[in-house]
Amino acid sequence: MLFSLVIVLFILTSPVSAAIGMKVTLGTWNLPINSSNLGPPAEAGQQLVSTYTSTTVTTELEVKGAGKSEPWNIHIRRSGGNWSSQFTLEIDRTSDGSGNGTISADPGYIRVNETDSLFISGTGNRKNMNCLYRLSNVTLLVPPGNYSTTIIFTLTN
Repeated sequence: MLFSLVIVLFILTSPVSAAIGMKVTLGTWNLPINSSNLGPPAEAGQQLVSTYTSTTVTTELEVKGAGKSEPWNIHIRRSGGNWSSQFTLEIDRTSDGSGNGTISADPGYIRVNETDSLFISGTGNRKNMNCLYRLSNVTLLVPPGNYSTTIIFTLTN
């Protein structure tokens, strides 16, 4: 096995009104990358396929306890782990979920950096906001190993 990506999740709630909370349901995305991932033709001297996307819902978000018009934001960042600076990790909200409030338009994939990025804005309660991840810039120049990082979601209002 050349690479293995494990996404570990951590939730941090910033000062928000006492009633608002966030629930994160995490699936797993273990991504073994080996000789079967060589670009066509799959033979020695070829480069790896450089981009991989999780194929099932990897994270499901829920904001609860908010009044119908009470605004909130979810920020995202990654932290630590054994991570190559060459990799690009992105997340995409693939569903608006449901609930009594509103949700911002989906901007498509956004990069998960080591600093907070606004991921979702909304009002009221929302559940079943599904997310997928995409890993790119995978190359044979990155040494074989197990790579992981922690994904941190922060809820603010």
